[in-house]
This record gives sequence, structure tokens and C-alpha cells, in this order.
Amino acid sequence: MTEGLLRAGEAVMAQVEALEAVKARVEADLLAAYGALHTIQVQQVEALPRGGSAVRMARLVSPERVVAEEVALATGVGVGEVSRRLTVATAPRRHRRILHALRCGATSLHRAVQVACETALLSDADVAVVEEAVLAPSRDGRVVGQRTFTARLRRAMASVDARGSVERRAHARARRGVFGRVVEDGMGCLTLTADAACIAAVLDRLDTRARALRGTGDPRTLDQLRCDLATEALLR
Repeated sequence: MTEGLLRAGEAVMAQVEALEAVKARVEADLLAAYGALHTIQVQQVEALPRGGSAVRMARLVSPERVVAEEVALATGVGVGEVSRRLTVATAPRRHRRILHALRCGATSLHRAVQVACETALLSDADVAVVEEAVLAPSRDGRVVGQRTFTARLRRAMASVDARGSVERRAHARARRGVFGRVVEDGMGCLTLTADAACIAAVLDRLDTRARALRGTGDPRTLDQLRCDLATEALLR
């Protein structure tokens, strides 16, 4: 019976893999449609009369934004996600390797968009190097897991853009800060943006203290304890 279940599971898993490949090819066609729609929108803007209010309108109209909003309205996909997909769809030559892999069912739309967004500041030549690195098959020839894929992407980007990554890190650090907003039911949300090492250390300390309190019989959940401990520390 166990052997039969194993064979059944393997058969279903093979079906899942085949369907994912089919989905990837459809998603490649979807990106091509996004690109075609963007081209039409650009042509529409360029066709506007070049005088007075029309010129001002042309300057204000972003083809990317118009396409993103139209697709979002027609499909229910979020405007942000459509915009990220357009990053790939509007640069087919720059991302030809990842798009080819998508058409072949060798990667996913999510990964194609991830690569395009992460490499937005790199040159076309560097993008080619990064895409070759992340698309390399694993030792057993199977598609790599998401964690491995992301690690490959980070390593490849660091290898082609060591100086740029230092500059981006410095720019990102300059934008550190604390932001708060009021949410529903009399609650609020606090966001602290700082060095990754500092955030990790803070979370580690909060988790350690929360677990210690739970161990003494504190009835609050770990999330509640971490929140209360952080709030008390900041107020003091």
C-alpha cells in the first residue's frame, strides 16, 4: 500500500511540474501582451497634438502608469504587481535570457519579475551575467528552490556590482527612520527602518526576553510579549 501511495504521489508531482511549465509559457505570452499594450500607449501619447494643453498632458501621462491601471482594472491584479511585470515586459532585449527561460517553462513569472526589479540599476551587460548565473541548473538538473535562487541572485549581483552595491547600501542607510500610522480599532502601526544587523539583533533580543517570560508563566502570546517589550523600551 505504501509503495502504491508513493507512486501515486510521484505521478501527481509530475503533473504539477508539467502544469507549472505550461503556466510559465502562458505567462511569457502574458508579458508579451503587456509589452504590446505599452507600445500602443506610447504611440497614443506621441500622436497627441504638440500644442498647448496637449503638450502638458503628454508630459503628465506615463504610459507605464496608464497600462498598469488599465490591466489592474481589467484583471484584478494589483497595480504594483502589474508595474513590476512591466519592468520585464517593456525590456525584452535586456531580459531576453530570463524571458527565454520563461517561454521554455524553465522559470516562473515571479522569478523573472524578481530578477528584473533587483537588477534595475545594473547595465545590460551585468544583467546578462546575473541572469545566466540564476538560471544555471542544479547539480541534479532540477529547478533550484526559491531560497537558493534568491541567494544566487544576491551573489551574482554583488559580483558584478561591488562598488554600486556599496553606494546603494549607503543611500539606503541614509533613508533610515521610524514611521507610524493609526490603523483600525484604536490601534497603531510602527515601522523602524535601520541596518539589517541592528534589526536582527533587536528581534533576537525581543524574542529571547519574550520566551523567558513565557517560561515563567506569563499568559501573553510571544507576539504580544515582543510588542509590549519593544513599546516599553521605547517609551522609557
